[in-house]
Amino acid sequence: GLATSMYVFLARVATQGLVILTVTLLGLGFPYSPTQVGLTLLTVEAVSLVAFLAVLALRAAIPDLWYHPTGGEKPFETAFFTSLARTATLPPADPWYSGGVMNYYYGAWFVLAVPARLLGIVPEVALNLALATTASLVAAVSWSLGTALTHRPGHGRVRSWPGIAAVAAVLVAGNLDAARQQIDRLATALGGDPAPPFDWWGVSRLNPPTTDINEFPAWSFLFGDPHPHVLALPVLLALVTAAVAALHTARAGSRRDQLALAGILGVGIAWVRVDHTWDLPLVAGLVVLAVATGHALGPGGRR
Repeated sequence: GLATSMYVFLARVATQGLVILTVTLLGLGFPYSPTQVGLTLLTVEAVSLVAFLAVLALRAAIPDLWYHPTGGEKPFETAFFTSLARTATLPPADPWYSGGVMNYYYGAWFVLAVPARLLGIVPEVALNLALATTASLVAAVSWSLGTALTHRPGHGRVRSWPGIAAVAAVLVAGNLDAARQQIDRLATALGGDPAPPFDWWGVSRLNPPTTDINEFPAWSFLFGDPHPHVLALPVLLALVTAAVAALHTARAGSRRDQLALAGILGVGIAWVRVDHTWDLPLVAGLVVLAVATGHALGPGGRR
């Protein structure tokens, strides 16, 4: 419908905005000629659009947000998102506790609930669209980060393969348990016995009978899990980008750029607190390490 089409349009605009912000923040070889800018944006748009359409097709084929008995936390996620989509105050109501308020990190759901409510998209459709949007943003930022980190200013055109490799590493690759299972299944079949079914759930739970969770982006998008740890990935990657930029500006001794990045990093770290709180210690530590390393290697730190 029209509402869904508008959501998709806004998602693509958000993707391009995040791409431009990511590459510009790094300042490590963004191509300034109009031709290079156009080719770069077309390339990253193609990569992110493939990710968007792939996950969108997957969710269209299997739109159910819960599958018994391994449905994960999807009922609770849907309930919380619905509460955010209909609330008029913050913090929103707790859907599991009458009269209570939501005591959870809900920033990622809030960002998605705003356009969904504006466009009149029902929560179950909005969450499926959100997964495709998140995959697209992850692809865009990963491509931008990988490309910018491997490109040197004044050294010819921007190469696409480092960005594509970064997308594959972040969005496609997982752990080696899937390969181990396939080798074991093949060996069993070659031995004359029926191959056991592929244990897709076991790929994300590598240390039974412990409660260790070993999920990775490809598994989460295949599972269709609209949890904050998935929806927060674009912000996390953007902050990693800003931390790398902070390291380089500190090394260069650029006071103006350092102040600008300090503001961006401060806002970003604060947003992680409500976006996905478990990332806060990691992000804060990474930023401190990047800034300290930059200063140690910079003009004031050299001896």
